[in-house]
Amino acid sequence: MELLIDYSFFKLNFHKVIGEVNITNTRSLALCKKLGFVEEGRKREHFYFDGKYISDVHKKYGTKPMKTFPNLWVSKWIYWLLFNRSKRVRPLYYMDYDKEKIKKFLMKEFGWQWYGGHHNENRFKLLKGWMQYGVGNILLNLDNQHISKAEEWIKKAIEADKRNDTKWNLAQDYALYAEFYKRKNDPSKAKENLKKAIETFRECGADGWVERYEKEMALL
Repeated sequence: MELLIDYSFFKLNFHKVIGEVNITNTRSLALCKKLGFVEEGRKREHFYFDGKYISDVHKKYGTKPMKTFPNLWVSKWIYWLLFNRSKRVRPLYYMDYDKEKIKKFLMKEFGWQWYGGHHNENRFKLLKGWMQYGVGNILLNLDNQHISKAEEWIKKAIEADKRNDTKWNLAQDYALYAEFYKRKNDPSKAKENLKKAIETFRECGADGWVERYEKEMALL
């Protein structure tokens, strides 16, 4: 973490690095203090459920009472879920559509990334490979003294993204590994990893990235 913060300030010229921590998470607070973070403020009543938003808007702008409006408060939601055992019916779940085709379309047209799960439940899996990639990228661009360490982190990122099937990130890992071998003046290994990056990007339907790295490989 210290290396990432130093890189942000001294290499990327950041003016500020922000950390948001729950006030009850004493370990995270202690870590932030150890890293030199200073408390600038607290977000009180920051999280609202939908019912609270609607109620506040109605209180300010409404003219009639919401007697029949089905406003959903947290207490009602928990009661229905646990005690009433109400079943939720989601009409969109019954629509006929190809999820994989939609994902490929979004990747191709908008550069969207698949984050490994609905509402990002697999965030930790994604972040593990992404953070290892980030450290490898920083070390690779820091100086020549850290280049061997960079390779270790790039390999870790590749292993993590293979294991978690986060293909977009895996393609980026291979591209970074190719850059590592370019720095080592090993064009054959660089091409080998660029081919892997291109194949993986193609699986994601990311044609723009495929074209970019095909051009890069042609220059080796």
